[in-house]
Amino acid sequence: MYGFIFFIIVLLGAYLAICWHFSSTLLFPKVSDHELALASELEKGRIENQYYSYFLSLQKETVAIKSDHGYDLHGLWIPNQDSDKTIVFCHGITWNLIGAIKYTEIFWNMGFNLLIYDHRKHGKSGGKSTTYGLFEKDDLKAWLDWIELKKGKGTYIATHGESLGAATVLQHLGIDSRVKFCVADCPYSDLKEILRYTLQMEHHLKKLPILPVANLFTKLRAGLSINEVSPIETIRKVQTPIFWIHGTEDRKVPSQMSVDMYEAKTQGIKKLWLVTGARHASACVMDRQGYTEQIEAFIQEVDHENH
Repeated sequence: MYGFIFFIIVLLGAYLAICWHFSSTLLFPKVSDHELALASELEKGRIENQYYSYFLSLQKETVAIKSDHGYDLHGLWIPNQDSDKTIVFCHGITWNLIGAIKYTEIFWNMGFNLLIYDHRKHGKSGGKSTTYGLFEKDDLKAWLDWIELKKGKGTYIATHGESLGAATVLQHLGIDSRVKFCVADCPYSDLKEILRYTLQMEHHLKKLPILPVANLFTKLRAGLSINEVSPIETIRKVQTPIFWIHGTEDRKVPSQMSVDMYEAKTQGIKKLWLVTGARHASACVMDRQGYTEQIEAFIQEVDHENH
């Protein structure tokens, strides 16, 4: 009898340890500094040397603002002459503002000022945990406040995000109506669903009920409830024009998630482009010309509708 009880206690302890570890990997992912991220981007060809040289040639201003959650946020402001249009870039998880470099030349040539920044717990920004857009969306709103102070109230502001950044820009639309348009590159539609997918595909833990207990741990440790992070629920309620871009060979975030969100949006302009053969966050690298042309056409549609 005692042996059986001991066995159950050991099993329960192992189960709780797995859930605790999973909550830790969610909240405290291993992140790259700027130097490591840049070296990796250049080595793997995600930033071509010509576009990095172009980025280096641009005038930049280092900016630090205070998050409403109490930590500092680090970014780079890149003015485009006297333009009254600005686009804000949000990078993916474990990365930093270096991940936005590959997009900067595209939007610079369209006349946009550029703002790239590090999410909480990434790069040179503060913050102790990652919350998958729950608190990141508030930080994005703070950056829009800063842009309005710099460029004037009512200035033209758009957002662009990839992966975690894409989920963040989508959730941000639910709390901020100032965004003229949003580009979401390979976003997840719902945190609970993408975690279930990850547990099945990467950890082969489909049947073990990890999420309910891991969710309790993330809530107690960092205020993150997995159930509160659902970009697809946000976009059901907003009219902001949204352009979803997703690679068909994405193994980290299934392209079906972008399809589902596109279909769920019933108000305002929407567009979906599935890039054949592209993997996670690689659509721009695989087909830069197509990426540029598709975004140009989307912006023209948005601006025409607004006029």
